Amino acid sequence: MSRFESVTINTLVNVSNIVNIIYYIIYMNMFEAGICPQVESAFVLLAKKWTGLILFALRGGPRHFAELKATIPELSGRVLALRLRELERAGLIERTVRSVAPVRVSYELTKKGKELAEIMGKIADWART
Repeated sequence: MSRFESVTINTLVNVSNIVNIIYYIIYMNMFEAGICPQVESAFVLLAKKWTGLILFALRGGPRHFAELKATIPELSGRVLALRLRELERAGLIERTVRSVAPVRVSYELTKKGKELAEIMGKIADWART
Protein backbone atom coordinates (compact mmCIF):
# COMPACT_ATOMS: atom_id res chain seq x y z
CA MET A 1 0.00 0.00 0.00
CA SER A 2 1.44 3.36 -0.97
CA ARG A 3 1.66 6.29 1.39
CA PHE A 4 -1.09 8.06 -0.62
CA GLU A 5 -3.49 5.11 -0.25
CA SER A 6 -2.77 4.96 3.48
CA VAL A 7 -3.49 8.66 3.92
CA THR A 8 -6.69 8.40 1.90
CA ILE A 9 -8.00 5.47 3.95
CA ASN A 10 -7.10 7.20 7.21
CA THR A 11 -8.75 10.38 5.98
CA LEU A 12 -11.92 8.50 5.09
CA VAL A 13 -11.99 6.84 8.50
CA ASN A 14 -11.50 10.21 10.16
CA VAL A 15 -14.20 11.81 8.01
CA SER A 16 -16.57 8.99 8.90
CA ASN A 17 -15.84 9.54 12.58
CA ILE A 18 -16.37 13.27 12.18
CA VAL A 19 -19.72 12.69 10.45
CA ASN A 20 -20.81 10.38 13.29
CA ILE A 21 -19.73 12.98 15.84
CA ILE A 22 -21.66 15.68 13.98
CA TYR A 23 -24.82 13.51 13.94
CA TYR A 24 -24.37 12.89 17.65
CA ILE A 25 -23.98 16.63 18.35
CA ILE A 26 -27.08 17.42 16.28
CA TYR A 27 -29.06 14.74 18.10
CA MET A 28 -27.91 16.02 21.51
CA ASN A 29 -28.76 19.60 20.53
CA MET A 30 -32.25 18.48 19.51
CA PHE A 31 -32.58 16.64 22.82
CA GLU A 32 -31.32 19.62 24.81
CA ALA A 33 -33.56 21.95 22.81
CA GLY A 34 -36.54 19.95 24.00
CA ILE A 35 -37.32 18.11 20.79
CA CYS A 36 -38.63 14.87 22.17
CA PRO A 37 -39.25 11.71 20.13
CA GLN A 38 -43.01 12.36 20.00
CA VAL A 39 -42.48 15.81 18.48
CA GLU A 40 -39.96 14.43 16.03
CA SER A 41 -42.31 11.63 14.93
CA ALA A 42 -45.17 14.13 14.54
CA PHE A 43 -43.09 16.30 12.22
CA VAL A 44 -41.91 13.26 10.28
CA LEU A 45 -45.54 12.17 9.73
CA LEU A 46 -46.66 15.67 8.73
CA ALA A 47 -43.73 16.03 6.35
CA LYS A 48 -44.83 13.01 4.32
CA LYS A 49 -46.35 13.84 0.98
CA TRP A 50 -50.17 14.03 0.96
CA THR A 51 -50.63 13.83 4.75
CA GLY A 52 -51.61 17.48 5.09
CA LEU A 53 -54.03 17.35 2.17
CA ILE A 54 -55.70 14.21 3.53
CA LEU A 55 -56.21 15.86 6.92
CA PHE A 56 -57.46 19.00 5.21
CA ALA A 57 -59.92 16.97 3.11
CA LEU A 58 -61.30 15.28 6.22
CA ARG A 59 -62.11 18.63 7.86
CA GLY A 60 -65.56 18.57 6.27
CA GLY A 61 -66.57 15.36 8.06
CA PRO A 62 -66.40 11.62 7.40
CA ARG A 63 -65.29 10.55 3.94
CA HIS A 64 -65.13 7.24 2.13
CA PHE A 65 -61.92 6.10 0.47
CA ALA A 66 -63.25 6.87 -3.02
CA GLU A 67 -64.29 10.38 -1.95
CA LEU A 68 -60.81 11.08 -0.61
CA LYS A 69 -59.27 9.69 -3.80
CA ALA A 70 -61.53 11.94 -5.90
CA THR A 71 -60.65 14.97 -3.77
CA ILE A 72 -56.92 14.43 -4.36
CA PRO A 73 -56.76 12.85 -7.85
CA GLU A 74 -52.95 12.91 -8.08
CA LEU A 75 -52.75 10.64 -5.03
CA SER A 76 -52.54 6.93 -5.84
CA GLY A 77 -54.82 4.48 -4.05
CA ARG A 78 -51.84 2.62 -2.62
CA VAL A 79 -50.31 5.74 -1.06
CA LEU A 80 -53.72 6.90 0.18
CA ALA A 81 -54.25 3.57 1.96
CA LEU A 82 -50.75 3.79 3.46
CA ARG A 83 -51.24 7.36 4.71
CA LEU A 84 -54.66 6.53 6.15
CA ARG A 85 -53.14 3.65 8.14
CA GLU A 86 -50.35 5.92 9.40
CA LEU A 87 -52.83 8.61 10.43
CA GLU A 88 -54.99 6.03 12.17
CA ARG A 89 -51.99 4.66 14.09
CA ALA A 90 -51.09 8.21 15.10
CA GLY A 91 -54.58 8.69 16.52
CA LEU A 92 -55.51 11.45 14.07
CA ILE A 93 -58.27 9.64 12.19
CA GLU A 94 -60.75 6.92 13.00
CA ARG A 95 -61.70 4.19 10.56
CA THR A 96 -65.31 3.00 10.75
CA VAL A 97 -66.51 -0.13 8.97
CA ARG A 98 -70.23 -0.46 8.29
CA SER A 99 -70.77 -4.19 7.94
CA VAL A 100 -74.15 -3.96 6.22
CA ALA A 101 -74.04 -5.02 2.57
CA PRO A 102 -72.32 -3.44 0.79
CA VAL A 103 -69.53 -2.98 3.30
CA ARG A 104 -68.59 0.69 3.58
CA VAL A 105 -65.49 2.10 5.24
CA SER A 106 -65.33 5.73 6.25
CA TYR A 107 -62.59 7.86 7.74
CA GLU A 108 -63.09 10.74 10.11
CA LEU A 109 -60.91 12.99 12.23
CA THR A 110 -60.55 12.22 15.92
CA LYS A 111 -60.49 15.03 18.49
CA LYS A 112 -56.71 15.16 18.14
CA GLY A 113 -57.07 15.18 14.34
CA LYS A 114 -59.61 18.02 14.44
CA GLU A 115 -57.23 20.11 16.51
CA LEU A 116 -54.48 19.52 13.94
CA ALA A 117 -56.85 20.13 11.01
CA GLU A 118 -57.76 23.49 12.52
CA ILE A 119 -54.08 24.40 12.41
CA MET A 120 -53.89 23.11 8.82
CA GLY A 121 -56.80 25.43 7.99
CA LYS A 122 -54.80 28.37 9.31
CA ILE A 123 -51.86 27.27 7.19
CA ALA A 124 -54.19 27.18 4.16
CA ASP A 125 -55.36 30.72 5.00
CA TRP A 126 -51.73 31.81 5.27
CA ALA A 127 -50.93 30.21 1.89
CA ARG A 128 -53.75 32.12 0.22
CA THR A 129 -52.41 35.53 1.31
